[in-house]
Amino acid sequence: MANILIIEDEDLYRDFLQKIVSNRHPCDTAKHGEEAKTLLSTNSYDVVLYDLRLPGLSGKDLIHFVKTEIDPDIVNIVITGYEDDWSPVEATEENIFFYLKKGYFHPADLLKIIDSALQLRNFRLNERDYIKELITSEKIVTAGKLATGIAHEINNPLQSMVLIIELLKNKVSALHNAEELFEDLALMERGIERIQGVVQQLIELYRIDTNPTSVGYLDEIIKKAISFISPIAREQNTHIYSHCLEEHEWTITVENQFFYILINTCLSFLDFHHETISIEPERADDHARVCVRAVRKEPIAGEEEMQHFSHFEESFGLGHLLKQFNGKIDCTQNESEDIATITIPAVEQLEKEWITN
Repeated sequence: MANILIIEDEDLYRDFLQKIVSNRHPCDTAKHGEEAKTLLSTNSYDVVLYDLRLPGLSGKDLIHFVKTEIDPDIVNIVITGYEDDWSPVEATEENIFFYLKKGYFHPADLLKIIDSALQLRNFRLNERDYIKELITSEKIVTAGKLATGIAHEINNPLQSMVLIIELLKNKVSALHNAEELFEDLALMERGIERIQGVVQQLIELYRIDTNPTSVGYLDEIIKKAISFISPIAREQNTHIYSHCLEEHEWTITVENQFFYILINTCLSFLDFHHETISIEPERADDHARVCVRAVRKEPIAGEEEMQHFSHFEESFGLGHLLKQFNGKIDCTQNESEDIATITIPAVEQLEKEWITN
């Protein structure tokens, strides 16, 4: 439902505009610039009608405020009795959708203009969502190429180091302190194995594709995700673990997408400095479902944090992947926990040998 704001300091004219607009759309009113600024900062509006001469902030100042600090896609309409304050030509150059002079338009004309403004608003929002999804897809592809390139750059000298260690083992085997040297070489080997594991994780992390035949077992996806997240969680003193029950061993879903969504959900929780994160697989009809529970170290700071949490999937670009694979994330909170439940369709009736990794 569209929301309109009318900013007009003359009481009779403000009531006149409100009566016209409210017949078709919900609307709020403000009688001076500071009141309008408060409403714009606390509510969401699609179209704003401005008078130019206002007590305090002028209409021009408010338009600049909306454009730079609220939402540049809000559609602005100027209704003024003082064209000298801002000529129609100058106004339209400042992202003004329509410029009206008081006393020179019919109420029906105003409603038609508002309807056209709302169509423009919807177009802008749809365009913004499309661009966001497009950028998200491009980021995933670009990050995947970058991660794979870095992994190969690391892997090449690692292979050389493995060969050198084998040569050193042969050379020091005849020395009197061979046992001590072998311990040093074993330590180096363990370090190399650890780096190789990180390299493999880099390659797998962004192995995102849209091929529905790329599927995997839910418990294996969870184990892989925890393996990747654990080093990051340790740095923040957050314990991350899973309850992978045997009954979910054969739950099959789109592997790469579920892995990516699960990883970024956990990363979002880590941003909020949780004490523990548990990943609990569930099964609901023909869907794979994972409940991610994060126990907070401290109580919720306020409504702003709660609102941010409820939309955290947008900041990671998960909306595109979820929509593409008919999935969803449900976010809830209680006194001590933040909970995200990820649901994505399971792949049914597949034999083990059919699964492609």
